[in-house]
Amino acid sequence: MKQISLSVKLTLLLFLFVLVGCNQSTQETTGAEAKAETTSEQSDFPKKPINWVVPFGPGSVTDLSTRLIAEEMSKKLGVPIVVDNLPGGATVLGHVKVAQSKADGYTVGTGALAVEITLAQTEAAISGLEDLDVLAQMGEYINAISVSADSEWKTLEELGNWAAENQGELVVTPSGTGGITHLWWDLVAEHFGAEDYGLLSATGGNDAMLRLLSGDSDVVVTPLNDAKEHVEAGNVRILALTTSDRVEQVEDIPTISEFGVENSLIHNYLFIAPNGLPEDVREILLSTLEGVLADTEVKSKLEQLMMNNVFLKEEELKKQNEKGKETIETIMEDRTE
Repeated sequence: MKQISLSVKLTLLLFLFVLVGCNQSTQETTGAEAKAETTSEQSDFPKKPINWVVPFGPGSVTDLSTRLIAEEMSKKLGVPIVVDNLPGGATVLGHVKVAQSKADGYTVGTGALAVEITLAQTEAAISGLEDLDVLAQMGEYINAISVSADSEWKTLEELGNWAAENQGELVVTPSGTGGITHLWWDLVAEHFGAEDYGLLSATGGNDAMLRLLSGDSDVVVTPLNDAKEHVEAGNVRILALTTSDRVEQVEDIPTISEFGVENSLIHNYLFIAPNGLPEDVREILLSTLEGVLADTEVKSKLEQLMMNNVFLKEEELKKQNEKGKETIETIMEDRTE
């Protein structure tokens, strides 16, 4: 009986050992499967088309640049990226739409630090870029102050002095009334003492150029890309750029700083999304964008659109935007005093 009892005990112990081992193996397998499923879900983005909001009309340099970048990102992500043009409100409408969208990565947008200028002058559904997730700076605009080729003004100084002596007679058209191109002209006008001028609104850089060519406007401030073809056709003369340094592609054109105009404004274009993006989705979008903008062919095409290739992210971008916003606030305060 003792031998039988011992045998039974040994059998029971062996059975329990096998049972515990199987159970542990099952738990490990289940845990591994769950982890794999979670990883799969995290890396499953994107599963459907992405909507990219552009706060300017079709054909604008912002639209063209965005479509170029979006097309390349679409190839890498494996889903269509649909560009949604939403002009109006000096880009505020587009920024608001992105800010109010679901934070799932399927709505992104092109933004700009310059929106802070408009938001400093009006109430809107957002108070500033802090109401958005600014993932990266894609580049910087190159803007130009241009006149008709048959104009009597050959330099910015000649134009500024004439406007000072003939207060109220000059008609100016910035690409965006109340925006950064408007503010740049005000800085030029204040420098030369020509604050009294006529203002003719436009719906964008292309429209501003049409007003110059038709003779309705004397001077325009637009992205350089909008002026380039008219310069090549011999119809427009560029007097100055609003960049801090001369631009290699047009190194013979001076900057407004060279005429003594204090210029510390930053005109960048940004990759934005709603606040609250899942971290894995944010990383996929940002790394894909960074890879596209590092591509030599993409860089070359953006340069042809007269856009500076200056990619920034994380802390470096945060510091620049904070500094830029402080500059805008200082200028706007001085103008309202």
